[in-house]
Amino acid sequence: MPSMTPTEVHVWSMLQSFHQGRQCGVRTEEFARELGLSRRHLREIVAALVRVHELPIGSTTEHGTYIVVDAEDQRLADQCLMDEAFPTIDRRRALARAWERVRPRAEGRAIQGSLFAPEARA
Repeated sequence: MPSMTPTEVHVWSMLQSFHQGRQCGVRTEEFARELGLSRRHLREIVAALVRVHELPIGSTTEHGTYIVVDAEDQRLADQCLMDEAFPTIDRRRALARAWERVRPRAEGRAIQGSLFAPEARA
């Protein structure tokens, strides 16, 4: 397992000190401001702490980001991840269907004009 970056260490330390359990969770905006990071950068760091370093960090829209300390913390964080994942999976499927619809017009020739212009009907 790779070593943590100094920023990862700082985020993990802050979580350990102040945000153990969902009751002590912190909103991303507030936490990012406290740390002097953008929200996006903070989300990337938290994701790395979970995926790369396998640390038990959860987040929900209701509770914010927190260290998972019990089964309910885990269940709520897992449900939030699933709620985010399903729309992404649906979008992926819709993109595949859209590509299948326009692919015959796009492959084998240079694209001229819009692929989305109405097709001529015979």
